[in-house]
Amino acid sequence: MGKASLIPGGLGALVLVLLGGAFGAIEGPSSMVRGGDPEDSLQNLVQQEPENPSHWVGLGQLALKTNQDDLAKGYFDEAIKLSKSSADPILRIGLLWLENGKLETALPYLMPNLSLMDAAGLTRLAKVLEDKKHPSAAILVLRHHASRGTGFVPELRRAA
Repeated sequence: MGKASLIPGGLGALVLVLLGGAFGAIEGPSSMVRGGDPEDSLQNLVQQEPENPSHWVGLGQLALKTNQDDLAKGYFDEAIKLSKSSADPILRIGLLWLENGKLETALPYLMPNLSLMDAAGLTRLAKVLEDKKHPSAAILVLRHHASRGTGFVPELRRAA
């Protein structure tokens, strides 16, 4: 099982079949996708539970893996709509875009939701932003990361 701490819980059994790499993975019940094509299994789940955003995120992830970005965006938009624009699925979707090398697409999902990421996730995101020559976004991530720590606190003194 992947690192769930990098991507907070909240959507229940999220089926992310193929995700892996720098930001960890979220794995759902393998029984949902066994014995056949993962997309067919997810399509069946969507037909059974069309109001479950987890299934739409899973379909979006599969579309990303096959470079069908427009289709993935449609699935992700449906998931966000069904989750009433909750920050948790938006962050998950941003991490999926980032994991698939789509930094420009990921930033609008990730930047407003930095508070949901743990320290390791923020550090990795800052590194990716620096590597991709996005210094202003990297500075924002690092500033947010630094605000969580108990770093240097200036001591006020009176002049003698």
